[in-house]
Amino acid sequence: SRYRARILLTACTIAGTPLVPAQLPQPDLQTIFPQGAQIGQTVEVTIGGGDLGEATGLLFSHPGIKCAQIPVEATEFHPAGHKPTNYSVSVEPGVPPGVYEVTVRTRLGLTAPRAFAVGTMPEKIHQTNHSPESAEDLPLNTVINGHADVSAVDHYKLALKQGQRVIIRCDAEVIDSRMDSTISIADSSGHEHKRNRDTIGRDPLLDFTAPGD
Repeated sequence: SRYRARILLTACTIAGTPLVPAQLPQPDLQTIFPQGAQIGQTVEVTIGGGDLGEATGLLFSHPGIKCAQIPVEATEFHPAGHKPTNYSVSVEPGVPPGVYEVTVRTRLGLTAPRAFAVGTMPEKIHQTNHSPESAEDLPLNTVINGHADVSAVDHYKLALKQGQRVIIRCDAEVIDSRMDSTISIADSSGHEHKRNRDTIGRDPLLDFTAPGD
């Protein structure tokens, strides 16, 4: 078979350029942000990936998570339409907390699924906070949605009373992220009290009781 393959390759080269079957675009959902929402609330999400310019909507694995297009008004040069990479996502009050699947519907079919988390806590989008001076307020019982920059440290601040216990969890692997994160907690002087990584798979969970205010 090796000899036959070489003969065929030589024959194709002599005859001209071999015919290659036409390749259709392959829509690929790589990111959705924020990658979750609070139960009973509506959030605008942005999707990213390959060949998503003709996306028409999002489909979720729970019927209580619904998607609506964001309309775009007609202009002199373009008819009315919708944003292909931005959608309004609503989570009905009866949806149980958990991680669900989301796919993108396009003219060429559906993409492979990604994870989408819903929960009971209020959710925020993180700000730029790569220094202690720019540390972002982290309210208790809140979910922060953020992007991870390579080798960067994000800083958050919270006020705790002596003896107050908090649990801080970073969900990355559970929502299909490749991030391998570490959580540490320090006081206002910079003294680190505790750090954690790889508790739930490669996701960290920090259980901390404040030794002082």
